[in-house]
Amino acid sequence: MLIIIFIALVVILITVYYLKDRNKEKSYYTEPEIVTNNSSFYTVSSCVSKYVSYLYNKDIDNLLVLLNQKYIEKNNIDISNIFEYLIPLDSYQTFKAKKMYVSRVDEHIYKYYVYGVLEEEYIDSYGKYVGDLYVVVYLNEEGMTFSVEPYDGEIFK
Repeated sequence: MLIIIFIALVVILITVYYLKDRNKEKSYYTEPEIVTNNSSFYTVSSCVSKYVSYLYNKDIDNLLVLLNQKYIEKNNIDISNIFEYLIPLDSYQTFKAKKMYVSRVDEHIYKYYVYGVLEEEYIDSYGKYVGDLYVVVYLNEEGMTFSVEPYDGEIFK
């Protein structure tokens, strides 16, 4: 009789442990760390350059596609109010990434905190510093897609 109770107890404990482990959600989140991979740095920098180009061209349709969907929903952004949340550029400017951090937010999605400078380009001289730019880029490495949202640069201060 004791053996049957012991076996039943062991079976119950194994079942509970298995169900508990199976129901655990995988957490992919990692703390932000400095980006040291040159390929990732260049890829994300190119994403921000595209964003800057759309700001200069005031390309509302592409900006709406490029902006992070959660950012759009949170701020109720649409065609009529997009430039209340984004600042269009008055002159052609290039983006030069200076520093970035990355954290993993999902199985295939990485969040890059990007700091760089905007420079006006001239034919006969080096770029003239215009200002700093802070942006968050969400990069989906499985689908090779990305989205962007403005950022206050808190992680860099």
